[in-house]
Amino acid sequence: MVHLERSSNPGRAETLLLALAVTLAFIAVPNWLLTVTSMRAAAFYYDVFGRHSGLPFHGLYFDFLTLLFGLLLVAGAPRKYGLCLGDIGPNWPRVLVVIAIPLAVATIGCQLVPLPAWVGQHVGIWLISPLAQDVVFAGFLYTTIERAFPGDVHPRVPVRKTLLISGVFFALHHVPNFLTTEAWFVWLQLGFTFGGFALAGLTRQWTGSLLYVTVAHSAGNLIAWWFAPRPPVV
Repeated sequence: MVHLERSSNPGRAETLLLALAVTLAFIAVPNWLLTVTSMRAAAFYYDVFGRHSGLPFHGLYFDFLTLLFGLLLVAGAPRKYGLCLGDIGPNWPRVLVVIAIPLAVATIGCQLVPLPAWVGQHVGIWLISPLAQDVVFAGFLYTTIERAFPGDVHPRVPVRKTLLISGVFFALHHVPNFLTTEAWFVWLQLGFTFGGFALAGLTRQWTGSLLYVTVAHSAGNLIAWWFAPRPPVV
């Protein structure tokens, strides 16, 4: 009996290790590329102008690197990984509902919770970063995990196992914020990102597309960006 149970779910441990590796790489690789590029840009600037300067549009450049990372993962089969409109026709009413709920929570929460300054530093946080993250977590990892963890969490709970597992890795992706942000805010962020992903991710489950997750994600980040403090214009 034990043998049959193991053989019926092949590759679960390997799939989780792959998901962890992709999550860590999504954090490390763009940061490494940004560091290397910034150093070379600074050296070039010094050689030409005789003084040091940082890489222009630092934040946007980093967001483009994360988007490139995600697109490379799904380049072989973009529709398979959710880069399509999907089956939106019969699902649009409930898609609108699950998108509206986290946005309402974000709108209220951003007026009650003091946001760190980095949230409002550049537009990439809502313009580019959400798509980059969703391609990885609601696209590549969602599809990959589904093969090892098929089915719903319970016969009476029509939520895919892969949705919750992918949500855990999406939340883990925000753990490095502990290095730069107050712990209480990061714990709150981890809870909201998991819950928001699980809720908005229902659109991925219903339609087969990650784009509606990105709509909710981008709108939520836009709300946070709008309410975040910004340095005064000098």
